Amino acid sequence: MLSLAGQGVTVLVKLTTIVVLARLITPDEFGVAAIATTIASYVVSLMPLGLTLAVVQAPVVSRAAVSSLFVLNLVIGTLAAGALFGLSFVLPTVYGLPELQPLLGWLALGPLLAALSCQSQAQLLRHFRFSRLIGAEVISQLTALAVTIAIAAAGYGIAALAVQVLLQTGLLSLLVIVFARWRPGRPAPLRGEVSDLLREGMRIFGMNAVSAGSHAAVVPALGVVTEPGPLGQYDRAQQIIFLPVMLAVEQLQRIAVPVLSKLRAMPDRFEVFLVRAQLLLAYPSALVFLCVAALGPQVVEVALGPGWDLAGHLVQVLAIGGVFRTASQSTRWGLIAAGRSREGLVMTTAVQVGVLLITLSALPAGVMGVAIANSIAWGLAWPVSVIVSARTIGVSPWKQIGVTTRGVLVSGVAAVCAFCTTFLQLGDVATLGVGAAAALAALAAMTIIPVVRHDYAALVDTLRRAR
Repeated sequence: MLSLAGQGVTVLVKLTTIVVLARLITPDEFGVAAIATTIASYVVSLMPLGLTLAVVQAPVVSRAAVSSLFVLNLVIGTLAAGALFGLSFVLPTVYGLPELQPLLGWLALGPLLAALSCQSQAQLLRHFRFSRLIGAEVISQLTALAVTIAIAAAGYGIAALAVQVLLQTGLLSLLVIVFARWRPGRPAPLRGEVSDLLREGMRIFGMNAVSAGSHAAVVPALGVVTEPGPLGQYDRAQQIIFLPVMLAVEQLQRIAVPVLSKLRAMPDRFEVFLVRAQLLLAYPSALVFLCVAALGPQVVEVALGPGWDLAGHLVQVLAIGGVFRTASQSTRWGLIAAGRSREGLVMTTAVQVGVLLITLSALPAGVMGVAIANSIAWGLAWPVSVIVSARTIGVSPWKQIGVTTRGVLVSGVAAVCAFCTTFLQLGDVATLGVGAAAALAALAAMTIIPVVRHDYAALVDTLRRAR
């Protein structure tokens, strides 16, 4: 429970960042910075190389082997930093935006900073020290936010966004290293134990790279055909939607994978926990996304302030896709924990490439066309991901599909009730309050349905056990 609460704080800090900076930085500045920060953040996210989770799910791992992985992370981080620095001289010409050169040049430090703490993070996760990791994230985010606000308020919007990324990455690495109290020793040879970890890590890396890549490729691709203003609107809209995805999938993965890994030798308990994890994911995430879809313009007006009207409509469309994106991407939990990352890589690659191609096919239609195509693509990807992953690890897909479908239907009714409050012609804040109350009332009313009542009880039981 402490971990879930901490992850909620992490998302709250990120939401505060979006709310405050939208009032200090223009959509055009966000559009320019989004190209560079999206590329740099994607590269930073790849620095664990899948080796962090490979160490977490390994039954036994030696210090020498982890030290070898630390060295490898550091080497790849250095190479990635060099590659980003090289891109800083190429991309300004491609986009016709000279501001990208210094921005990417500084952001090139990010991969190296992130690589320093990858194995320290693995030690925190392996020993279930989630609170320390979450504490490091919250501290680094709050510090970066304070500095970023000061720089943006002084009139340096684009520079502020670069400082935010670099400061948060660097401080997080430092705190993780301090909290983990792990120091590398003499590296082991790149064979035997290390070789096994590398193979597993590369498969996990492939899944994460493809998964994150399908998200990261959209903004740079849009930047080629779209002006910075609409691009900035799209970037803010997708950031609002990405926050629940991060909490639901990226954050919960750090809890679900270690627990599922311990249950690998007990198939019945493995399947029960996997379905419970999907239940815990389905109801809250579907409720948040569908209510945001119902009240998108009001959410954006309150969160970002005036001047972001297009983002309000983009949020509505992207939120619908967010329901299915969350459910689809969470299928990798079971694959990684069951040691079936090779099959997971194949599935993830096929699904994510399909989503990306469908999304990019709408580039001529502008930002709204891309948003619609992306939501349709995730709606198609979800059942495929669940069925393939479940059959790969030997569990039933229908229980997972069932809990997600029920979560969507129940949350859909609540969202319709929330949407109906928009006809009352109240102010934005009042509409959000009344809409939320209407949604909660609908959820309470649906307890008369036995299967929904059973799901609610299972949710409460799961949260109680998480304490």
